[in-house]
Amino acid sequence: MSPFETYWATCERTIYGHNYDSLLRIYREAGLDRAPDVGLPLEHVALELELMYYLVASSTRQPEYLCLQEKLFQEHIGKWADGYSRCLEENAKLENYKATARLLQEFADSERAFFEESKFCE
Repeated sequence: MSPFETYWATCERTIYGHNYDSLLRIYREAGLDRAPDVGLPLEHVALELELMYYLVASSTRQPEYLCLQEKLFQEHIGKWADGYSRCLEENAKLENYKATARLLQEFADSERAFFEESKFCE
């Protein structure tokens, strides 16, 4: 199971695909850049979720990060989370992974509802 956005958002068997420039812009707008020793592509699902965590935590001090959160969810995480979590839950052998899949789905559902109610990007 490929843990990359492009695979789950487009079914392309590649990385750095369809929307990579948008993701890179979000990282840079948040003042982040790729660490030289990080081997994972930025579109790895774990790194995208870690970026969302950073934006959520930072938005209490920097409200403009709410717009970056919205962009990250609408343009990226929201496009792959449902399919990825469904596949993970259906195919996981360990209950920990099944629980992680359910947690990811709950997160995606709550973010989707939040950004349907509130718009932060103009």
